[in-house]
Amino acid sequence: LVVDGLLEFDSHSIDPQFMSFQREFAHGSFAPMLLDWSSWPEPVGADSDDPMAWRDSAPLEQTRLNVGSAVSSEYAWYQTSFNVEQPVSDAELFVESQRSNGLLVFIDSAFAGAVEDHSHLLEGNLTMTVKLGYLNSGDHTLSVLSESFGYSNLVGRF
Repeated sequence: LVVDGLLEFDSHSIDPQFMSFQREFAHGSFAPMLLDWSSWPEPVGADSDDPMAWRDSAPLEQTRLNVGSAVSSEYAWYQTSFNVEQPVSDAELFVESQRSNGLLVFIDSAFAGAVEDHSHLLEGNLTMTVKLGYLNSGDHTLSVLSESFGYSNLVGRF
């Protein structure tokens, strides 16, 4: 927070343990009843007919995707197909990402795992690991919802 040109509060000085939390997913028929919330199904991934969908041979980093498409969003879907020749018992997905980011991973439209990083003390990339578990042989669709948790104090970035 800058007031009259003076730095009054710098979020960088907050101890990360006070900002940490753990996401817990509700499963089963009781999930929609929590706090009388309503729920509805949403499709996994981007619709192939969506004019806002961006297609490329390699994933584009989320910040560059937003700048390149003139869209500002904390969320981006990434989707690709892959083939598994032999069943894999303990599959893992490794994703290089910016810090302060979360990933929700779906295999064939079914939730497979999640990982998140809430660090705002450092900038730069890190490799995030999602444990997927068992994968049958055959063709699959991998969908990843990337969720940006913001940028570390934008001083000098742009």
